[in-house]
Amino acid sequence: MRLLWALPLLSALPAWAATNGEFNVLSFNVAGLPAIFNSNGVPGSKTANTEFLGSKFAQYGYDVIQVQEDFNYHAYLYKTDNHPYRTSTSGGDLLVLI
Repeated sequence: MRLLWALPLLSALPAWAATNGEFNVLSFNVAGLPAIFNSNGVPGSKTANTEFLGSKFAQYGYDVIQVQEDFNYHAYLYKTDNHPYRTSTSGGDLLVLI
């Protein structure tokens, strides 16, 4: 509430947004519940499958990737992906990357 006086000043600043260009976005449900709750019926371990998804995310070069149901395998998704801006997870397996 104390910064309300600054709002008129912000509107006087120039907009630094792009006026043209493109970016690509992927929204993907990674079905990240622990296997004990949801096996998904997909062959292979959820850990290995999630690492595979991360490598595909890196391979295809999406600018923005939003994953849904990323509950338990977040670190494994990041292990094989190289996007520079990432969000943290609120749970799941911990994996220390060296």
